[in-house]
Amino acid sequence: MNDTNSKKQEERRIFDLVYGDKSFYEVKYFESPDFLVRYFSNTPYFGVEITEYYLTETNARLDNIADYSDQLLDGNDYKHKDDRKVLSVTNIDIVNEDGSVQFKNVPAIAQELPSLNKCAYDISERIMSKAKLINSSKQYVSHINLIIKDNSDLLRLINKRDFYSIYFIQELRTAISTVPFREIFFVTILQNEHVYIPLKMMHLLAEAYLFNGAIVQNDYDRKIPNGDDYVELFGDYLNSQTTNKVLIHRDADDTEVIFGDSGIIINNDGSVIVRMHSDYAISPCAVKPNNKFQSILGDNFSEVMRKHRMTNIFSTDAVFPVKQQPTQPG
Repeated sequence: MNDTNSKKQEERRIFDLVYGDKSFYEVKYFESPDFLVRYFSNTPYFGVEITEYYLTETNARLDNIADYSDQLLDGNDYKHKDDRKVLSVTNIDIVNEDGSVQFKNVPAIAQELPSLNKCAYDISERIMSKAKLINSSKQYVSHINLIIKDNSDLLRLINKRDFYSIYFIQELRTAISTVPFREIFFVTILQNEHVYIPLKMMHLLAEAYLFNGAIVQNDYDRKIPNGDDYVELFGDYLNSQTTNKVLIHRDADDTEVIFGDSGIIINNDGSVIVRMHSDYAISPCAVKPNNKFQSILGDNFSEVMRKHRMTNIFSTDAVFPVKQQPTQPG
């Protein structure tokens, strides 16, 4: 099997981790983006771009070169000069929880691991660089999603509810808010479970929570006229923080704020309903928000939000187990 076929098969495997339970009319390989997908024969394609994240190029070689780890443990030389700077072959003791030594002087490959903040920063950079590469491809599709397969294994023991507070650094929030991907799926392992996280959806939920908290804690709710739509006010604030449009959709019962592939409806009791649009066309009745939040909340509300974000934590376990059933061939 040549390298191109092997790469495409791996990309399809990653694609299926997110989309494996969907029934598509067609999934076909492309170059940029990696896949063109459509639900029905008469609907436009949407694109899916795949990328993998490794801590270093050395880690990618360890993962992709057959028996490389075994060769190093057997005393063979490194495949690349940079690997010598990252890895060291040494002997370690394996100890039990009570501190007793179970195995002594076991050959092992050691590596200094970066902080999770550094990994989140790298993911932000990857999102931004991928966005630049696919800009010229938008003519073929209605929209493009990005799937990032995290191969670092550093989140394995992290609680799902802690992911946002650990990983959503300012650089990641900026990337999510500025790139044209409709959704960004982050595939990783949390609490020893293989999951994927729609990053734009999580960002939307977090911003709604923090917005509401800033409103309540600073008594802004008293300043909002009764006739003003609170949900649209939030939509206008969120729209001011992004370069990708935030939309408002009203029906007889609800007002929905749409960002990327997800929408939220905030009920009168403060509860939130999340609506997944699942790559279908957004309603043509969805429009940009009309309210100008500064005229009601003041020009310094963005600073109020910044301070509120520093002293308040958002958490959610809104992550999804990866799919097991593959889609039918396109």
